[in-house]
Amino acid sequence: MGHYSLKKTIQKHHDSVNTLAFSYDGSLFASGADDGLIIVFHGNGSGREVRQFQVKAPVMTLLWHSRFGHTLVAGDASGDVHTLNLDGSTALLGKESSVFQTLLSFQSSMGSSQNPFHVSLHFLGGGDLLLATYMDHGVIGCSAVSSNGKVLAVTNLYDGIDWYSLNSNHFMDALFQYTTHHTIPDNVILPITFVHGNTAVLSGTSYGCARITTVKERTLAESLRHDSSEDIVQALAYTSQGDFRQIVTGVAERGGDTEIQMLVPTIVIITCSIAILLAATQWDRITSFTNWSEDWTRAAEASETIGTGTEEGWVEDV
Repeated sequence: MGHYSLKKTIQKHHDSVNTLAFSYDGSLFASGADDGLIIVFHGNGSGREVRQFQVKAPVMTLLWHSRFGHTLVAGDASGDVHTLNLDGSTALLGKESSVFQTLLSFQSSMGSSQNPFHVSLHFLGGGDLLLATYMDHGVIGCSAVSSNGKVLAVTNLYDGIDWYSLNSNHFMDALFQYTTHHTIPDNVILPITFVHGNTAVLSGTSYGCARITTVKERTLAESLRHDSSEDIVQALAYTSQGDFRQIVTGVAERGGDTEIQMLVPTIVIITCSIAILLAATQWDRITSFTNWSEDWTRAAEASETIGTGTEEGWVEDV
C-alpha cells in the first residue's frame, strides 16, 4: 500500500477548512473554508496557488465539473451555489431556496415524528438507485460508498468506522458488518473517502491525524499526523492518476494558523534510494572488472618480457 510523507504545508486560510476537492485529472485541487475563501492550487505536488475566489458565507462543499476541467461548483452556508472558472469569471447558479426545483420527495422509513437529519446521498447502480444516510441518534456522521457500489463506510460520532455491505440485489437495506474502533472524543462529524482502488478508506480525526484503514482487514494501516495532537482534521481529498497518488488534509479551529497538508507516497523516495544503490552496485562491478583487466594486462606484459630474452642474462624460451 505504501506510506505517505509530508510534501508541503499550506497556510492560506484564516479559519476552519471545511472542504477539499481534486479535479478529475488530479492536476488541481481546491479548498473552501469558514473565511469564505475558495482557493485553487496546483495538484502536481508543488501546491502553488492558482487563483482565489471570495464569497460572502462559509464554504461548505466543492465539486469539480466532470466535463469542463477548469470549472468549479461551490456551495456556501447561506444556501447559495456558485460556478467558478479559472479564467476569473463567476456566476451565481441559485440563491438560497431557489437553487433547486423539487421533482420527487422521499419519506424516511424512520417516520416523520423522529425528524431524521439527512447526512448524505449516494447514487448507485449507474444512477438508477439513490442511497440516503441519516444522523440517527448520532450513528452516522459522514459516509462513503466504494466505486463498485458494494461497501458503505461510515464515520460514526462515537467509536470509529462502521462498515455495511451493499450486496443486496435491490439495495433496500445496508447490512451492518463490523466497527473499526477508535476514539472520537469530541463527538464531531469526520470526513471519510475510499482510496487505493477501494482497498482502504481515508478518514479524519479530532486528535491531530488522518487515518488510512484497510477494507479487507478493517485495521489501521497508517496515521498521517499534523503538527498538533489537538488538530481536528475535518477536510480531506485523494487523487490517483496512474502511478501518482496524493492526499490533502485540512484542519479546523486553528484561526490564523489554519493549514492544509499535501502528502505523497514515500515509495518515491524509496525508489530513488534503490536506484542509487543499484548504481553503486554496478559501479563496484565495473571497478572490479577494471582492476581485474589491469592485473591481467600486467601479467601478460610480464610474460612477454620473460619470453623475449636479452644478452644481459635473461633466460630465453626453450
